[in-house]
Amino acid sequence: MPSERLDAALRYFDLGLSVVPAAWPIISETGEVRCSCGRMACASPGKHPLIPWAAYQRMRAPREKIIDWWGRRWPQANISIVTGAVSGLVVIDVDPGHGGDESLADLERELGPLPDGPRAITGGGGQHLLFRHPGGAEIQSRAGWRPGIDIRADGGQIIAPPSTHASGRPYGWEAERAVYEIDIPTLPAAYLADIRRHAPIERHGGEGIEGLLTRHWPEGERNGNLTRVAGWLVATHRDDPFEVQARLHEINERLCTPPLPRPEVEAILRSIWRRDREQRELRELTGMEPVTPEELDERPGLSEDDMATLTPSQRSELINMAWSQAGLPVPVRRIIAYEAPEGVEWHIALEDGREVSVGSDLLSQLAVRRAVANATGYIMPQRDRGGWEAFAARLLILAERIEALPPGAEQWNSWVEMLIAERGVSDGDVDLPTATEDLMRRGSVVRRTVGGNVYHWVALGRLLVWLEVRLGLRIHQRTAATWARQAGWEPATWNDADGAGWRVWRRRC
Repeated sequence: MPSERLDAALRYFDLGLSVVPAAWPIISETGEVRCSCGRMACASPGKHPLIPWAAYQRMRAPREKIIDWWGRRWPQANISIVTGAVSGLVVIDVDPGHGGDESLADLERELGPLPDGPRAITGGGGQHLLFRHPGGAEIQSRAGWRPGIDIRADGGQIIAPPSTHASGRPYGWEAERAVYEIDIPTLPAAYLADIRRHAPIERHGGEGIEGLLTRHWPEGERNGNLTRVAGWLVATHRDDPFEVQARLHEINERLCTPPLPRPEVEAILRSIWRRDREQRELRELTGMEPVTPEELDERPGLSEDDMATLTPSQRSELINMAWSQAGLPVPVRRIIAYEAPEGVEWHIALEDGREVSVGSDLLSQLAVRRAVANATGYIMPQRDRGGWEAFAARLLILAERIEALPPGAEQWNSWVEMLIAERGVSDGDVDLPTATEDLMRRGSVVRRTVGGNVYHWVALGRLLVWLEVRLGLRIHQRTAATWARQAGWEPATWNDADGAGWRVWRRRC
């Protein structure tokens, strides 16, 4: 598999495509699926890049980097092809489980037949239809272009064959329709125009409440605008909840086209009341007073001492409060900086479990607003540069920094296998003094029998030194210990011939 993945990645590279390593699914014997990224609640196991990849949306990684990724660091990594102008690709992603086949048939009746081109079958039973990017103006990636159909273009990516799906099935090219066997056709003009017509736009990004209340709201704007208005009503009529309720229903009937169902309006209002109560409780605990976005820009950021006094729930609420004051009406749980040797990729973790990747630059207001709009449908108001940078600087002290390298059994075991291949295995049953020297000084893997069981033994500290020297990886000892446990290793004591003991790790052979 490792050489197959590397060969495929290089083949795509030779076609002019931008490729980056992606996480892979880890499937237990009981069928439980985990993502190699190590995030327990990963929403897309095996479907997202392992590294910060914003740079590779504008330029391709060099061939040497691809060999390093799949040849040394992550031989089992899935292959992500970055779509958009950098690869010259627009991909129609069809998901039959959500009506994609029917939507595709409707599209071809409406806009005309699609030309034959490369077509991949995903591990989940869907299809990736590849077309040539026209260049010039950006084509935004879009979820839900039609029921069961997404568009993967600028800022997007797809998982490519021979990667593995979370179902355990491989991705594969349709017979005689691999990207290296058939030319990539141009996307018909009618399809391109329809994609651009339905793309998210920032038409009302900076519109105030007064402006919202003077026009009708079409589908796609109703929920977001009602949420904004509900927040305004709660803030201005907090002492009269019945007035807030009556006015919000009246605005829904008057401005929403068509009006939302009353239960949906009530759900929006309950969410706003709950958030308002939580924020007031937090202000009572921290002594923080409500401020406008302009006043917030002038306030100093939280100090490390301030942060030390906050509980996790208060920390989360402060993050949510900051994003709410910046104009995002979707609850935000935390800010995550996934760190890797190539840099940092910032994610916004929403309360519903989704993570929105905003690229490698949190100070880029354009990138953040675009990512949020595409992922949630909400368009944050434009702020002046100084105000945005002050807002982002406050978030930096609240962000969680997490190692982006893929943890888990496969990563740990691949290192042990590489170590064995390079240095062999010492036999402690035959020559204990030499085995002790190999284990504690050279960092080799040792085989030794204890209590009738044969174990492999390794010194964690020496293994980490070898990883840094051999692979250029710096792994925190606590992180490595977690991955070792996931791979079935356990902490133990190694006793030498003189009775001295060392703390090491072992696993039954």
